[in-house]
Amino acid sequence: MRLGHHWHFKIGDAGNGTSFEKKFDLTRRSWEDYKGTWFYNGQQALVVERWLNRVEQDASGLTFEEWNLIQDADAWQPPVALLINS
Repeated sequence: MRLGHHWHFKIGDAGNGTSFEKKFDLTRRSWEDYKGTWFYNGQQALVVERWLNRVEQDASGLTFEEWNLIQDADAWQPPVALLINS
């Protein structure tokens, strides 16, 4: 059994012909909370089309299922953006 929580994802379209939604041009040693993710100078927000999560029942660790944003989200938490930090 493989330890840890593993995700795979498919990059999406940010609507501008790329997967880059925003580039951060910040001062040294500063950060910005953008849609729930921290970004530092020079980093970019990448749009994720879909997340795949490893299925615990498969001991080989080779089976994944798509994460359902509505069904699998925590109702007590605010909605999350499908973004990752470059």
